[in-house]
Amino acid sequence: MDVVINYLAVAVSAALEVVLGAFWFGPLFGKMWLASMGQTRESMMSKMAGANMPLTYTLQVLSSLLLAYVLAHFVGLLGITDTVMALQFAFWSWLGLVATSMIGIVLWEGRSWKYYFITSSYYLVTIAVVTLILTYWK
Repeated sequence: MDVVINYLAVAVSAALEVVLGAFWFGPLFGKMWLASMGQTRESMMSKMAGANMPLTYTLQVLSSLLLAYVLAHFVGLLGITDTVMALQFAFWSWLGLVATSMIGIVLWEGRSWKYYFITSSYYLVTIAVVTLILTYWK
């Protein structure tokens, strides 16, 4: 089965994912997320001061593009055509792949459950939004 990919929809989805992440880990849950790691905005900014920010942002954008591209394949392969199918796919994908994989950050890395829920729920929303865009923008 050939899957037709709308590359503009993939690019827009990836851009939206980056914006959603900035909002999610910024004004929406930023303070709680930082506190769950024992950080403040100032300590995080100090930590990031030594980082190669252009490389960091480039890798994040590439990661977002890859996620959207892979989700576009699933939308095509599975024949996802409506909101219910898109949201079911997003939920089950998140539950089986993201939520379970991220448990290790609590069990083995010592991160808090608050961190886990803030971060994993971001991926649930991201997968749902991207899948919806790709479902309707073919």
